[in-house]
Amino acid sequence: MKLTEKLQILAQLSAKEKLCVLVSTLLNRLLARIPADYQETKMFFAKLLTAGHDIRKIKNANLVTIRGDVDLGEYRFLIRRRTSDLKVAQCVLLEKEYQPLVDLAFRQRQLESIEYIVDAGANVGYATIFFKKIFSRSACFPIEPDPGNYGLLLENIRLNNLENVFPVRAALWAYATRLITSRTFRDGKEWSINVVETDDDRVGTIQGITVNQVMEDHALPRIDVLKMDIEGAEAFIFSQDAHPEQFLSKVRFLAMEIHEEMEAQDRIFETLRESEFELSFHGGTHFGVNRKFR
Repeated sequence: MKLTEKLQILAQLSAKEKLCVLVSTLLNRLLARIPADYQETKMFFAKLLTAGHDIRKIKNANLVTIRGDVDLGEYRFLIRRRTSDLKVAQCVLLEKEYQPLVDLAFRQRQLESIEYIVDAGANVGYATIFFKKIFSRSACFPIEPDPGNYGLLLENIRLNNLENVFPVRAALWAYATRLITSRTFRDGKEWSINVVETDDDRVGTIQGITVNQVMEDHALPRIDVLKMDIEGAEAFIFSQDAHPEQFLSKVRFLAMEIHEEMEAQDRIFETLRESEFELSFHGGTHFGVNRKFR
């Protein structure tokens, strides 16, 4: 619409009506300029409140209390505004990304026998909450390299009074070495932090540990559930020189995201098939059950 036409329309309005039009126009322009992450946070919180859940602001984070979940009951979690925490909470807790693994265990009649869970790439602990709410008697070992994510992981464990949870500040890797975190993978946000090797043993490096080392350190006879979302590190862990078949023989159920840009998908599938894993795919995650444990 041309400016002259707009002015002609405004001329037909009272002073009060003109003011309302002006304020409305300014607000619409401001809202259109709000960054996407603000809009995303607003929509996420609105959805939670509409569903009857509670949200409380705590400094730069929010404490969310979920009530009446049919599978998980009541639980709480902290979420950092304008971060990938929103997407992770949505996928893992609200949409239950790892429910297919629970269904696998149910079909195998092994729900009650889940005792040892390793949550590699634990991020801020949402998967740990999910697994502990489902497998309440299990011991869970969340592994997370990033200090910011790890700090929130500890808080989320505390908020839910989760027992037999033993967090590890490290990164799953093909062998023992020193690593540093990097934000060069995918979108570089909190859920995409990866690790790379370094020769520098300065403050800020973290330890790379193997699955076998996790089992030895905690005297695990097996791993009933191994969840791996480790931003490309699976390509190294499943390399031929790393001998992944050694730890896979001790894993019953597997949930893993395979990052295509690492170009290791075919090799990983072949290794899993050779290790007697029956695979399925749901929502971006590959799920496996070790036929040797049936």
